[in-house]
Amino acid sequence: MSVESMAIALHHSKAVGTAKLVVIGIANHDGDGGAWPSIATLAKYANYKGSPESNRKAIQKILRELEGIGEIRTHAREGGLARTPEYLRPNLYEFLLRCPEDCDGSARHARRGGGVGYPTPGSGDPLPRGQ
Repeated sequence: MSVESMAIALHHSKAVGTAKLVVIGIANHDGDGGAWPSIATLAKYANYKGSPESNRKAIQKILRELEGIGEIRTHAREGGLARTPEYLRPNLYEFLLRCPEDCDGSARHARRGGGVGYPTPGSGDPLPRGQ
């Protein structure tokens, strides 16, 4: 499911900048059991070059922002495998984004009615370059 989740994040996330990289990173790990990438992995995706502590704080702030806009939900220490001791369990991130009702569900995620930057399906209009 991560490919579908990544497409949804790329096309429908309201996050911008580094926060969008983080939500795409979570989507990359999304599966039937949710996603549990480490903070260090998310910092790597976001190309942070600071100390582990500063990276951790920055990513945690972004995670709170993503929760605030309703794109993820964090479940503390609920990730990992059943045999993982509780004190070593990572956080589980629930990817909440879905296609909006006016998405045509295609690989291009075109918006019905010709939303900004998207052609109206069947109109013959080409998809703008880079999209």
